[in-house]
Amino acid sequence: VFSFFVCQRGPGHTQPVPMQLETLDDVCEVVATLIPYSQPSINGAHPESGQKYLHTVLQLHGENLAFASMVIGRPNGNLLVMGPGGGGRRVVTGMATKLCGYVAASLSSEAGENEEQLLLEICDVYWSAGVQRTSVTLTITDSTLAQPLGDKILSLVSDILAPNTFTQTIAVFSEARKNEIYSALRPEVRRMGLVDSKGSTWMVLHGLIQKFLHIVVMFSTTRSNSWTNWVMSYPNLLSRMTILYDGVTPPERMQRFATEHMIDAIQDAHDQEQKGLLETTPTGSLAPAAASGGGQLNSTLSG
Repeated sequence: VFSFFVCQRGPGHTQPVPMQLETLDDVCEVVATLIPYSQPSINGAHPESGQKYLHTVLQLHGENLAFASMVIGRPNGNLLVMGPGGGGRRVVTGMATKLCGYVAASLSSEAGENEEQLLLEICDVYWSAGVQRTSVTLTITDSTLAQPLGDKILSLVSDILAPNTFTQTIAVFSEARKNEIYSALRPEVRRMGLVDSKGSTWMVLHGLIQKFLHIVVMFSTTRSNSWTNWVMSYPNLLSRMTILYDGVTPPERMQRFATEHMIDAIQDAHDQEQKGLLETTPTGSLAPAAASGGGQLNSTLSG
């Protein structure tokens, strides 16, 4: 039985709002409206029993899902997710993003190797959040950070997390884009009573990006030995982000998950075997064969 708060953006809401869910069925009902049962990460190779698999996934990750949704569901909510590889970090953050109604974004593998491509993708994310005021979750995995430009990516992340420093934030935009930003945000600058200058515009842009952009950085504690160096080199990852360790699953919850999975797997194997027998047995010969087999079994037992 679950009893916790999750953040969800429901109909008529422009931002996610906290809601309390009492049972696992409540959680499943909310998540199922947003995530198709056919999604491979939810139900594996069993689309016909997708809801059951969704239940088992939530048995393992329900609490972390609630925590993640509450973190990114608020302005300036950023998440540092740590744990062993294969612990379900992507599933948790993906579900939390959908619950909050945000646009999911990530960096391509090319962005980790080509600085021009990196700045282009970062620019698009900043534009969506800061100018268009679209709530975006930018997920950065340790596999991306392992690329040659990993330090550059973390430097950009650290800069956008900082409260008053936005030099690199402005530098990602071309001169043409900077002029567009200036024109788009001048009314906001004036409304706030600030000096009508480019400096005030960049300050407003930085604040809007922090409000609407939610950064999720994932570190695998088993695949990478450099995560400690990263957080030491960029302390904003610790001081300006909420930490979620996703990797410790209570034994009884894991047992329940394994049991339900094995029941489904065994039943599926049995059904496939029966289907194969029916397809290979000639019509009309199944009953006599079964009767004959039964007689032999009974005679053996009686003997």
